[in-house]
Amino acid sequence: MPYRFEGGDAEIVAEVQYEMAVACGEIIELDDSDLEDEDEDDSPSQREVIKLCEMLEKVCFRYGLDESFSLELPCQLCKYRAQLLCEDLLSSTQTPLTNYFRPKCS
Repeated sequence: MPYRFEGGDAEIVAEVQYEMAVACGEIIELDDSDLEDEDEDDSPSQREVIKLCEMLEKVCFRYGLDESFSLELPCQLCKYRAQLLCEDLLSSTQTPLTNYFRPKCS
């Protein structure tokens, strides 16, 4: 039975405090499936790739030795970054104001 506490009052109090902490967001419960998903996907996020492209563009301009090659790569990186930004913009959602005005748990 889930409501049978053999440890007495101390165990009841601990269980109530735990449930309250979960409800307030102080403790996040994870399933084993959540941990397995994180381990499998080590690839960078789309926004991280956008930042990497921007950094590589700057590096190409700074350290480029051959003018023809050093302009070709940044041009391709800029196109790729623009495509990623467009996809990111199309897949983004507007944040409702209720997300900013949540009651604080004590």
